[in-house]
Amino acid sequence: MADHISFERELEKLKSVIKNIAYRFPEPHRDDLEQEGVLGLYFAVESYDPSRGVPFDAFAVMCIKRKMFTYCTHFIKNAPNYVYEIENIGCEVEFEEDILDRAEVSDIFVRLKENLSDMEKNVLELYLLDLSYAEMSERLSISEKSIDNAIGRVKAKLKKMFEAQN
Repeated sequence: MADHISFERELEKLKSVIKNIAYRFPEPHRDDLEQEGVLGLYFAVESYDPSRGVPFDAFAVMCIKRKMFTYCTHFIKNAPNYVYEIENIGCEVEFEEDILDRAEVSDIFVRLKENLSDMEKNVLELYLLDLSYAEMSERLSISEKSIDNAIGRVKAKLKKMFEAQN
């Protein structure tokens, strides 16, 4: 864990982001998703490596979203066995998956960052914080259309990276 990052401070700062992401899902699952988001943030604080050149907030939001997504896919695949699975789930399995996710996310961000313009980097950082186009536009003093175009370019570059990898 990076000594200068406080879980409590980051939780206070990113609590609204976690709630906003969870709010997009059906109401019965929101509390569980928020808890998963908190676990994702905890993982981010514990595993953040500033030498990778990824801003902490962007890394944390990615970890939060990944943890929530993993929960959703697990829930959908195993809905009939959900109660049983929750009671008997093994922490070791989740921990191993998180280690792989951390390495994957870090490598992706490093490679992607090398291929982005400064504007694209700024837009991506705000996008990962789950800001609206209007909020990004205001913060960066550029039009919402420019935001949309930058996100499109980032997605295209990311897609190209994945295609080259496979």
